[in-house]
Parts: sequence; structure tokens; C-alpha cells
Amino acid sequence: MNDSQLMHATSLDDTYRVEQVLARGEDGITELVTIDGAGPFVRKKMRQELARRNVWSALTECSSPPPSRGRRHRQRKLHRQLC
Repeated sequence: MNDSQLMHATSLDDTYRVEQVLARGEDGITELVTIDGAGPFVRKKMRQELARRNVWSALTECSSPPPSRGRRHRQRKLHRQLC
């Protein structure tokens, strides 16, 4: 990553608001974040040597079933708590 790319990534990172830390360990951190009122999103930060980019990029090609009624209810409840 060159300096320009690093600065761009940092500027994007600074726009996220951490709502809650979901997990923290020696290998990284998982956070619930929002950006300009959108979200919530789950953000995972880890050491570069642990990041398996080919696995993460493959996730974009995966499909998942629609959320169950219970899952939608939990998502709405979480959204109300954050707003």
C-alpha cells in the first residue's frame, strides 16, 4: 500500500463511529460501527500478516438466505438501541 492509499484508508477509517466493541484480543478487534448514520456494520481489524485477503474477497461472491423473523427482530432492536 503506497502513501496515497494509506491516507485514503485512514480518512475512511476516521469517518466510522464505533458504537460498541464486540471482541478484543491480541490478534485484533471487532467493532460495531456506523458511518454518517448508516449501519450498523461490523468492522474487523487485524494484523496484516493474519489477514487472508483471498478469503475475505471470496465472501463478496457468497449468497446467504434471507434473515429469519427472529433475526430481523434482533436487527431492528439493535438499530433502535443505536439510534
